[in-house]
Amino acid sequence: KGGEQASSASGEETTCDFAKLDIRVGELVEVWNHPESTKLYCEKISCGDDEPREVCSGLRDFFTLEQMTNKRVLVCCNLKPAKMANFVSNGMVLCAKSADGKTVEFIDPPSDAPLGTRILPQNFSGGTEPYTANQVKKKKVLEAVMAAGMATDADFVATWSGEKLVAGKGGEVCRASSLANAHIS
Repeated sequence: KGGEQASSASGEETTCDFAKLDIRVGELVEVWNHPESTKLYCEKISCGDDEPREVCSGLRDFFTLEQMTNKRVLVCCNLKPAKMANFVSNGMVLCAKSADGKTVEFIDPPSDAPLGTRILPQNFSGGTEPYTANQVKKKKVLEAVMAAGMATDADFVATWSGEKLVAGKGGEVCRASSLANAHIS
């Protein structure tokens, strides 16, 4: 597929940077302490695929194993695998972080959203077919999405470039539990 633009079944080109990312509802089905790092957790996350994906997250300073296990989260699924202290991570869990960096909260998907449901801006134009992991890296899509601003609003709702993030087209919003106007990464 090389340099082709991603396009949906309707043939509509994916022009919205956020829609180029494959951010989905997931559930942490297994979590354990990384054997070589005191800051990392290793996780198996069910995101609607045949098998749970393995992800490594720097969340040990903020959550206990009990708080992590069976937690529903948002996961960016089309990032190139990255080795973190000899553990290959196949995604990234999205969290809100306070300005002082001392508080981190998961971005919670709507409770009724099925695992694997795509997260998209409430209003955007263009197709919804996500890019491949190679396209995301080559075209610096994650960096563009972060630069456009991913944050919670005053009501703790997750937003990107001012648009509320919802589960599926027209779905319910995703939110942090108590962090307002906090950066999401």
